[in-house]
Amino acid sequence: GGNIKGIIKKLDYIKSLGANIIQLSPVFKSSSCHKYDAGNYEIIDEMFGTNDEFKKLCKAAENKGIKVILEAVFSYTSSDSKYFNKLGNYDEIGAYNSPNSKYHSWYKFIKYPYQYESWWGISERPNVNVMEESYINYIIKSKNSILKKWIDLGVSGWRLNVIDELPDEFIELIRKRVQEIDEETILLGDIWDDASNKVSYSKRRRYLQGNEVQAVTNYPLRESLINFTKGYITSHRLKQKIMSLYENYPRESFYGNINIAWTNDTERILTVLDENIELLRLLVVIQFTLPGVPLIYYGDEIGLKGGREPDNRRSYPWGKENKDLIEFYREIANIRNSENGLKKGDVSIYETDSDVFAFERNYE
Repeated sequence: GGNIKGIIKKLDYIKSLGANIIQLSPVFKSSSCHKYDAGNYEIIDEMFGTNDEFKKLCKAAENKGIKVILEAVFSYTSSDSKYFNKLGNYDEIGAYNSPNSKYHSWYKFIKYPYQYESWWGISERPNVNVMEESYINYIIKSKNSILKKWIDLGVSGWRLNVIDELPDEFIELIRKRVQEIDEETILLGDIWDDASNKVSYSKRRRYLQGNEVQAVTNYPLRESLINFTKGYITSHRLKQKIMSLYENYPRESFYGNINIAWTNDTERILTVLDENIELLRLLVVIQFTLPGVPLIYYGDEIGLKGGREPDNRRSYPWGKENKDLIEFYREIANIRNSENGLKKGDVSIYETDSDVFAFERNYE
């Protein structure tokens, strides 16, 4: 099933799709079903397995030419965590239990202990003061830091969730540290806007200026592809949207951006396209042939449907797959993987009739 051993068993299937990276949603111990609010950053949640099993996954994936990227939320934890321990489920003295707790300075209490800053006012997700020195040491700097621990276990990259909530200085520290540990380690950011000119909390962000993330999730492209495929915008407007990103982003980031048509935060793409498989094929062809790194959200390659979360996180229907659609994904991924033009090439978009989108990729 959906655990570490299950992924190991399905590595050959994942490889057969042409994938060479597996990006996992958070796997740290947490009392929630989605695990985005960590209870303990040091261990895999027992629903998924053990740290040893995770290490085996990274090794087995590496042997098949597949890297593993972890997603992490560092701007808040769970209130049911060893750091906060509001429910008393941990042996540690959490910030909620005593002002003398070693974790007390991590959190922002308004009226101790009952009132504290939390993510979007959700009391189960207390915000962390990420620039607090002991927190920086724990996550980033110490020789036994969380970053170091998981890279040593085999992780090849990190995807930072809700990077708007993290100060530039904190992201810069992460980038510097992970590349000290292994210069090949990649750092990605999850952002819904154009990351090149993003303003959050009244500050112009520095995401793509060379010291933070190397690339981001390409939500603006997703929106434009859906709108064009469904006939809401013309191909000329689609060209404008793509060229705006092309001109705004550093070339390296533009070519490293994660080209998504769906994620665990959105409705399933087949549902968005009113279950029209032919429209899905058209959209996927563009997704896989424009500059950027295409991402398949598990199950979309077999026609899984689903509305807003949690309906978009249905189980993978083993034995009931749309085999034709799988084969289509394999073909388009194989074309992309075997053509340098599609991985590195320049892009030229032609002027066409309003319902036709034509472009050329050219490398050397």
